[in-house]
Amino acid sequence: MHLFKNRAADPDVLVGFSDGMNEHDPEDPGFIPNVSIKYGHLTDEWKTNGTRNDPKKESYLYLSHGDQANDCAYPRHCAVGSRRVVREYALNDGQGGQRRFGLRYRDGRYDRRGYGFLGFGARILTDLDTGATTATFYDNETFVSVGERKVYPFAGQVRSQWRWAPALPNEPNPSRVEMAFVDIVADVVPTNDGRTYFALPTKRHTRRMQGAFSGAGSLEAYAEGVAANENATMLRDTTVDVPAFDEFGNVLEVDVSTVGVDLTTHITRTVKNDVSRWILGQPQWQEECSSATGATQCRTITRTTNAYGEVETESTSSSDGIDDTKLTVVYERDKFGNVTSRGCGRCIRSSSRINDRLR
Repeated sequence: MHLFKNRAADPDVLVGFSDGMNEHDPEDPGFIPNVSIKYGHLTDEWKTNGTRNDPKKESYLYLSHGDQANDCAYPRHCAVGSRRVVREYALNDGQGGQRRFGLRYRDGRYDRRGYGFLGFGARILTDLDTGATTATFYDNETFVSVGERKVYPFAGQVRSQWRWAPALPNEPNPSRVEMAFVDIVADVVPTNDGRTYFALPTKRHTRRMQGAFSGAGSLEAYAEGVAANENATMLRDTTVDVPAFDEFGNVLEVDVSTVGVDLTTHITRTVKNDVSRWILGQPQWQEECSSATGATQCRTITRTTNAYGEVETESTSSSDGIDDTKLTVVYERDKFGNVTSRGCGRCIRSSSRINDRLR
């Protein structure tokens, strides 16, 4: 047996690609790949080169313990090493240039007892041309019992996201910053008597704000302060709740409300799950009601499906019973499931269609 050792500093990785939509061939002088990729290593430069109050701390590619609340105590461990991650990528803008994006990572964790890599606690994506940034936070901490075992049910799932976009150079108000914050709450739903499970988001809180950045400190620190203290002009504060869902994760009820707006929306659904054929998530009935100024109006959709989960009829109506809001559509299909004709009651037209493959 002969063993060949790769002496390269790093393994081969994808650094770019292009497709047939590129206006140049690779050998042309003006060729720019559709996507170009640069890499860095999962080493914590702040640990080795930084200082306690390092002003460059936010700019480091990776911080293994950026969130002090996300500890590295056994059985979890801070992920640090030579593993390569994407540092920057650029997209061909179709005009002879590129749009460049930079990435930073925070709080990678893995479990020493066999659960493996649990993902990062945060990933920060920045548009290097405009400064617009999206910070996405993940839950690699929650460890709960499901049935007879313990799991990390939310590993790799988003729990919150911050977005901020500073004013462009040609804008009249250079200190303006647009921000959006999303917080997500998820539930763990055991299935098969606890042998399996799924995680379902049951609450989504969205806030949009506009503030003024004085230039003191970093824009990232300013956005973090606004997320915590709401010390900026609130443009929208909306909450979406999911109070009911079935054992397959189909959402059965939704409530939507916005602070300061006299409008709420409540949606109720009935979903058919054909377990014998494993055709799940077939909406059969939905009522969407909006309430404002003490009045409530509802819109109802009713569907019937065949044994293959294909829609046969669909009817819509409103709570006031007006005929003009009522519509029933009947679909006819061929043996392949293609719609060949569509007829409707209480409407002024119908149509038929024969699939091109059958002509």
